[in-house]
Amino acid sequence: MVGEEEYSGDEDIDRIFLVASHRIRRKIIESIAEKGPRSFTELMDDAGVSDTGTMTFHLRRMAGFIRKNEKGVYELTELGWRAYSIIKGAGKQSIKRDEEKRSSERIVETPGVAKPAEPRDRVTPGTPGTPVIISDMFSLTVNREMLERIRVQGRRLIITDVFEVKVGDDVEPELFDEVVESIRDVFTLRVPDKILPIAQLKSRDVFWITSKDRKEGGGHAAILSPFLGSLGAFISSIVSNAVSNVMKSLAPILRSIEDKDLGQRGALLLKESFPNVKSISIDMSGGIARISPSDRSDAAVTIYERGGWRSKCEYDLDLDDGELSIDLSGCEAVIEAPKTGLEALDLDASGGYIDISLSGVKRMACHLTGSVANISSTDMRASSVELEISGGRIVLDLSYGEFEGESSIDLDVSGGILDLKARVPKTIKVESSISRTGGLARIDIDEALARVKSPKGTLRIGADIVGGLIDISAKPKEG
Repeated sequence: MVGEEEYSGDEDIDRIFLVASHRIRRKIIESIAEKGPRSFTELMDDAGVSDTGTMTFHLRRMAGFIRKNEKGVYELTELGWRAYSIIKGAGKQSIKRDEEKRSSERIVETPGVAKPAEPRDRVTPGTPGTPVIISDMFSLTVNREMLERIRVQGRRLIITDVFEVKVGDDVEPELFDEVVESIRDVFTLRVPDKILPIAQLKSRDVFWITSKDRKEGGGHAAILSPFLGSLGAFISSIVSNAVSNVMKSLAPILRSIEDKDLGQRGALLLKESFPNVKSISIDMSGGIARISPSDRSDAAVTIYERGGWRSKCEYDLDLDDGELSIDLSGCEAVIEAPKTGLEALDLDASGGYIDISLSGVKRMACHLTGSVANISSTDMRASSVELEISGGRIVLDLSYGEFEGESSIDLDVSGGILDLKARVPKTIKVESSISRTGGLARIDIDEALARVKSPKGTLRIGADIVGGLIDISAKPKEG
């Protein structure tokens, strides 16, 4: 059931724009607003969604915008009506004024990343109550003097779109908590250990948060240090469309992070088999999830604690009408899919490490925020893949077999790093529709696949890109 959650202020605005920018969720809002309360089936028809799993995935992501009434049909909440007014243009001016007020001063405003700006050591005077926004920088150091100057003015600090943020050892937790409002769209945030819990609460779409107090030789800081030190040398290569080269440069670094910083497997907590599993739904917050095929007819799940991790391991499993639902927080789950394969995989992850290797999945829907994920599927036929990314690093490797009709890959990327590779038979035509309003992207669709005459089937790749670093390629399958 979709319930109503309470949100306020800037978080409202951010969530409204996320919903309004997604085609299916936008249609759901419009349908209910213009036609009145709607049933699940009616919303599927209105939004042009053909399967229940995809619809359920989107409705879950719209908590706070819609709810079920006493008759069991969906209606808009107050936040949902606000979203509708913005979609239709009625709220654009008020939102614009709100955004202008929140962004009344930018210390640095340097378009693009070709020439990183030097951090400034002063805060210019401004109206008390309006935030100071530092953005569009390669590296920023936050020290006590900067925060005290902002506090004296009665203002808060917002940091956004900065590659590396360092918080000085002279900053006390109380000062940081009082002055810093939020840290968003940052690749790496390095803080003293005493600041770490507060920094985690104030961060959104931050690729890595690490403590500066960790010893060299362990953790993300040590591994990323040489990488960050030399990154400026290839920033210009990003701007010159060498996205694929950047991906290749990042790959071994990120693999080393995965190999060295996942920690040790702890105690065995659960080992259980589940019969007649047709689909798997995973909701995880941190931790590790691994999915692979097996030679058994039943699905199997093994849960471990993670040795040395501070977070507590919590999990819950349920099997209902062929759908295995797994909730994870701070655990390691090893999931073996039945040998008959899966019809559907739904994944909603905030943080954590994900490693998925499957075959023949008919529908895959993933919402990833700040996760590191390697997802591969072979023998794809007529199928749908939907991926929504806001932060993190995702590798998606799909290999298709012969099929008739249509397959689709729909991407919604607002941040993070995505490397998508699709290998397609030469008898399948590939069509692409890419919308990019931000971020950096390389789209490489093989010309022969784009011009197939009398194809057996069609693979449609659609992407809505508003941020991040994206590499999408579709190449002929050998053999």
